Order: sequence, then structure tokens, then C-alpha cells
Amino acid sequence: MPAFADDEGGAVVNVAIATHVRGSLDGDRVNIERDTTCGGLGSSAAEHVLTEALRNADADLDEIA
Repeated sequence: MPAFADDEGGAVVNVAIATHVRGSLDGDRVNIERDTTCGGLGSSAAEHVLTEALRNADADLDEIA
């Protein structure tokens, strides 16, 4: 990211967020259990990937994400 920081100033901070979402499929209903401490930090994206993966076992998780 030096190109941006050199032109605009500032610093670059890299962060990784560990969000855990678990789920199960009950007929057409997806039951989701989430780590509430991570709410809003990627949990909705993790839920989306989980839901699609449960509904389509052959889905490409990278493509869903």
C-alpha cells in the first residue's frame, strides 16, 4: 500500500478478523449460531456464505464470498 500512503500520507494497518458462524439446515430453514462478540465485523458475510453452502453442497465457497 505504499503507493497510497506515499501520495496521501498516513499509515497502513493490516487487520485480520476471526468471525465464527455455525449453522444447520432443517428442511428449507437455515439455523445460524454466531459469535456475538464479532457482530458487524464480517459476520453477515460469513452468514451469507454459510447459508449458500448449506443450501448447495456443491457450491464454490470462494465464488460465493
